[in-house]
Parts: sequence; structure tokens; C-alpha cells
Amino acid sequence: MFGECRFDSLRLASDITPFPTINNLSKRNTIIGITLAVLATLIWSGNFIVARGVYKEIPPVSLAFYRWLIASLIIFPFAYRRFKIEKKIVLQNRKYFFWAALTGVTLFNTFVYIGAHYTTAINLALIGTTSSPIMAVILARIFLKEKLSSFENCRHVILYRRDYFSFIPGEFC
Repeated sequence: MFGECRFDSLRLASDITPFPTINNLSKRNTIIGITLAVLATLIWSGNFIVARGVYKEIPPVSLAFYRWLIASLIIFPFAYRRFKIEKKIVLQNRKYFFWAALTGVTLFNTFVYIGAHYTTAINLALIGTTSSPIMAVILARIFLKEKLSSFENCRHVILYRRDYFSFIPGEFC
């Protein structure tokens, strides 16, 4: 009377809506965010392993140069269109970009690669992780004239001392 019903052609309303629901979009963004965070961590940690692995073959400055050349070539096709849109803002802040590139990219990586001549990959990662806050405080003091409170000074001394003793062999007395 009602005709033949085929179950394989039945769909839910949510299956045929042309727009993603907020829950699906939120889940998708969360998965993408987690995936990119894990990927960034793998690339970052791989940097220390590669640095230690090739320290006899490639000089530190060359390694830093070629690493960022390759990274720039990979990112360029994705970033160029956005750069053209934001060019005015980038040019207005070129001093900031220069100093961030010099200290956060060039010097940091070159020092890591120099350090690869003298220590293990795990120590490179520890030094890289703990030196960033130290350098941020020092550079903020020099360039931004920021002053730390007594509490912040005490906290930094304790943390830096802890980090220092994690790098040296022997027992803490």
C-alpha cells in the first residue's frame, strides 16, 4: 500500500543538512588544534635531535640558515596571500619583527646548534625550554625597561637555580 521501503536510502536530517552543526565544527576545530599542537611539538623536539645528530657534519650557523630557509620555502605559499593583505601592518612593525627574528629565531637556534657540540639532545631540549623565560626577562628589562617585583625576582632565582642544577652532574647539597 505504501510501496517498498529501502533502508539503505534512509538518512537522518543531520546527514543531509548542508551546514555543519556547532558541535561538529567545535569537535573538528578541537581535533585540528590538538593535531597541530602535537605536530609543532614533534617538529620542535626533532630540532634538538637533528642538531645533535649532525653537529659534526654541518656548522651551527649553516644549520640554522638552512633550517629556516627550508621552513620559509614550505610556509611561503601559504603565507604570501595573507602577507599581501597585512603588508601595511607588517611594515609598520618591522622593528619588532626584526628583533623577534634576530633573538627568537636566529640567535636561539644558532646557540642551540652550538650547544649540540657539547651536550646531549635531552639537555639541549631542557636548556632551550628553560632559557626562553630567562631571556624574555633579560630582554624585557633591557629594551622595555620592565622591572620585576621582589616576589618575581625571588621566583626567578629559585627557578633558574633549579634549572642550573638539573644540568650539572652530581648531587645537590
